[in-house]
Amino acid sequence: MNIEDEKIVCFAIAKNFLQKRKKSVELVYEQKIALEHLKKFTKLNIIDSRKLIDKLVEFNLSNTLAIEIVNVAPTSNKGLNLILSKDKITLDEKKSEWILSFIREHMKKE
Repeated sequence: MNIEDEKIVCFAIAKNFLQKRKKSVELVYEQKIALEHLKKFTKLNIIDSRKLIDKLVEFNLSNTLAIEIVNVAPTSNKGLNLILSKDKITLDEKKSEWILSFIREHMKKE
């Protein structure tokens, strides 16, 4: 297999890609393990993940940081601030609350 392009994607997009691939070809061992991991840890569906990433980019966060927030899906200010502090970023209270309420409302229900 040749790598044609490399792109950072959120868990939901990676999970969707592997599920589609599984329908057409046999997944190799690493892909099977990755899919199982993604099934366990993906917290937002693909549509909500994309919406949140787009909104976070509108808040002037990098695409990589937006994807990290979507993957972790923090439900508290402490969790969100921990992710943001790595890049020395602070958001105003209104934006932080919007992010947290979006995540809480759209969290995958099991």
